[in-house]
Amino acid sequence: MPDITQTTFDEAYWESKPPSIQKLRDLDVTDGPLGALTGSTRYKAALALANQGFVVDVPIMIWGWDPYLTMQLRQTYGFSVVPSALGAMNIKVSTDLADYPPMVPPPPPPAPPTNPVGPCSVGDIYLSVAGDTSPDQAKHSDARGTFIKHVVLTPFGTESYWEKIG
Repeated sequence: MPDITQTTFDEAYWESKPPSIQKLRDLDVTDGPLGALTGSTRYKAALALANQGFVVDVPIMIWGWDPYLTMQLRQTYGFSVVPSALGAMNIKVSTDLADYPPMVPPPPPPAPPTNPVGPCSVGDIYLSVAGDTSPDQAKHSDARGTFIKHVVLTPFGTESYWEKIG
């Protein structure tokens, strides 16, 4: 394993976490009545994230301890895993950078369609495009003409289509 600097490890550690966890790094650990123990901004945010199912490493993410030094200390004591904040998951003890790949954020949601009227189905009836949330009786015009949306309840659920009216 190549030599790792504390700074390199710390950056890799935080960059491997989801964006909401990464934000903890910037919060104050001492602004509560008992500092990092309870009531601090960081403590409250971390606890909320843990309750949402995120893995929260208490000494690093709540108390503000250095990730590299914390992992080294755990290794010195022979730990291979430690419990997360709520004990629901284990955290691997490692100083190997390969265990901390950068977090790739999910792609942004697709933009809503600019033209909700899809291809012609039959006659003057046109399909709705995926993601169309136009309400019943909405009107839309494009180069093909003017359309009115119909939303109908069928035995198979709600169906929608566009009717060409001009």
